[in-house]
Amino acid sequence: MREDCEICGARDPLSLNEKRRDVDAVICRYCGLVWNRLMRDAEEQVEFYKGDYRGPSVVTRKYLGSMLGRGACVMDFLGDVLKPGMRHLDIGCAEGTLLSLTRAQGLQVAGMEIDENFSRFSREVRHLDVTMATLDDAAPPEKPFDLVSFVHVVEHLFHPIETLRQAAGQLRDGGYLFIEVPNVEKPTPGPGRFFTHVHNFYFTANTLRSLAAKAGFTPLRVGTSRRDGSVQLLARKSSLAEAGANANQPPQWRDNPARIRRFIKANRINYYTSLRFITRKIHQKRLIKESLQRYESLLDELGFSEAPDQKNAPEAP
Repeated sequence: MREDCEICGARDPLSLNEKRRDVDAVICRYCGLVWNRLMRDAEEQVEFYKGDYRGPSVVTRKYLGSMLGRGACVMDFLGDVLKPGMRHLDIGCAEGTLLSLTRAQGLQVAGMEIDENFSRFSREVRHLDVTMATLDDAAPPEKPFDLVSFVHVVEHLFHPIETLRQAAGQLRDGGYLFIEVPNVEKPTPGPGRFFTHVHNFYFTANTLRSLAAKAGFTPLRVGTSRRDGSVQLLARKSSLAEAGANANQPPQWRDNPARIRRFIKANRINYYTSLRFITRKIHQKRLIKESLQRYESLLDELGFSEAPDQKNAPEAP
């Protein structure tokens, strides 16, 4: 059972009254970080995501459309940060949608993905340089990357600060970090999924900035994805002196735990009475249609022609 806050190290967190067999959600009294006290340890996490997380990870056109909608929102946020010739490493790249989009803009791309079926699809269908590995296995690159991204990955980690520090080792001085995670302040759960055993941490813009700063990055800007309200963060690798100073400082960005607790309690009811579960589906289907039109010239390269059309297949979470 994990009692210590990843960001500030404080113990004795407050309960959020979300307890099930594999979930016990709590919030830090000091900085406002939310986490699942019953999270798996680092080794258990790797084994879980290699096999049990998605089950048979069949890449269908429906799934690719959902991931394309997500990737399009990431591209919108990154905007003119992306320059031809930049080197981009995507950690937990799944079937490689984001890498395919940045490659189409002239970036040199590589990825890491421990799901065997997804990594195979990214290599064999999309012809991407993707390895079945984690950052724990990665040696310093011969040529550092300009951008490292984590799209819906950090919330699954056991020690995200340690992983982000490993990511800094893959970056050139002043290189960029991009993170996207679910947003505690804009939750989009389905029935029984407000807190889930597959997520270790739950972030706001404040706690995500503090996490990045603690790991040796300087936050540049934050936003929310128009797909589902996820928090998006762009940060720059700090100098050694700045990184050392940030590691020993109290968190600069904090949340009021009482406010977050009140919001979560109210949302349990508001989510259903406001019919957000319906409007969310309509919005995401519209976004997928827009994304398919926007990237129409890339659909073959993105693997749509080779993916089966399974209407009942799951969409990206």
